[in-house]
Amino acid sequence: MRKILFGFIVTVFIIACAIYVFPVSGDCKDCNQGKTCSTSYDCGEIGVCYCQYSYETEEETGGGIPANGTCYFE
Repeated sequence: MRKILFGFIVTVFIIACAIYVFPVSGDCKDCNQGKTCSTSYDCGEIGVCYCQYSYETEEETGGGIPANGTCYFE
């Protein structure tokens, strides 16, 4: 019984580490391709994927925060 519990705890720990290290890998691959985004996020060693809202979009929304922008790495 202890071996099963130990194996389960180790498996959960490995999965948690994988989620922490690779949180949004799919989104990070799409970052520099001119895709739309709604928020900026950290891509680990690759850098940060920023979401840039255009001035025209802000004018179209009447000065409010636009729903989507274009993502890019910095």
